[in-house]
Amino acid sequence: MQMQLPSDEQHLVVNSFRTFLLSEVAPIVRVFRDRPIPRGNLREITQGIAEFGLPGASLAKELGGMGLSAVTEAMLFEELCSVSVEIAACVMVNLAAVAALAELPEARGSLRERYLPDLLAGRSFAGFCTSEAETDTVAASWDLDSFVIEGEQGAVTNAHLCDFLIARVRMASGACCYLLVDRAEHGYEARGVEPSGVGRASGARVSFHGVRLTASQLFWDEADCSGARARLLEKVHAGSGLLAVGLMRVAQEVLIPAAQESTGIDKPPATQPLVAARIAEMATRLEAARLLCVRAYSMMDAGFRCQMQASMAQWFATEMAMEACRAAALLHEWPGMVGALDVERLLREVIALPAAGCGNDFHKLLIARELTGINALA
Repeated sequence: MQMQLPSDEQHLVVNSFRTFLLSEVAPIVRVFRDRPIPRGNLREITQGIAEFGLPGASLAKELGGMGLSAVTEAMLFEELCSVSVEIAACVMVNLAAVAALAELPEARGSLRERYLPDLLAGRSFAGFCTSEAETDTVAASWDLDSFVIEGEQGAVTNAHLCDFLIARVRMASGACCYLLVDRAEHGYEARGVEPSGVGRASGARVSFHGVRLTASQLFWDEADCSGARARLLEKVHAGSGLLAVGLMRVAQEVLIPAAQESTGIDKPPATQPLVAARIAEMATRLEAARLLCVRAYSMMDAGFRCQMQASMAQWFATEMAMEACRAAALLHEWPGMVGALDVERLLREVIALPAAGCGNDFHKLLIARELTGINALA
């Protein structure tokens, strides 16, 4: 697939968003450096971000979006990732929810009409169960004209924030489907929540105790589950790759100026071959990871499935981010560069990245399945 250079229009959109993030969002992120951003503050931030197109940048205008390309959306999302992984992880789930709501058939249009506007405006948060394990499947029964769900669900993204949750349930017949559960209307309890970082927030468990929902809350039936969920995961996996790209950007953008300074020593640290080599390696890892992510989004724009490419993007980007952040931690101790980078936060967030959605071993097996036609995931 031919790679296109960013257009002047894309640069204009991204530069405007970057200015907003640095002036309005970055100061708040610094205030809450060592603790989670409170839900109220986060809602204010996401409403400001929504004005620049996240999570509706690539959504069709007739549905309330901006009608931009998926690649432009990715460029905007990368800017957010470089400012705050915590906020970006929350917005990434909303991006997936917007895409899923937009694809619902007309028969379920009432769900789209009810939940899409608030998501696009940044006023609400979505949550998903990302696990397919039997132990994380909630039991559902049909009582008169309602679903009744009971049990506990794990690996729930945005559990500490979400206003509604897409829950995976299994009927008595053995069939699986997904139901939209509204926190205020139907109720559920989240526990084991540590709402900071990527992996910890997605590790929460949600409990349902006799929660009753009408048939109108059916999100995906068994026929929808496979294809619709796979398309959603493509977006999540490519977005998780960009989370890693954002962290690598943070390290590079801080360390390069520090390496150029000669404060406290005779020569700038960049004159040392080891420092120069590490910076070159970091920049190459960043560019390679970004290109893999952009390829996945380019395939989305072209209407192609990109399950393998999105998995490649997440696996490679998170691995490269680990390497880049280790190198950054070593360079941080170099004479003249001490204090240039918040290494503790960087390492804490990069360690959680492979847990964003699926571990990297899963992605390797998925890639091999696509290449060989043999499933080692079973």
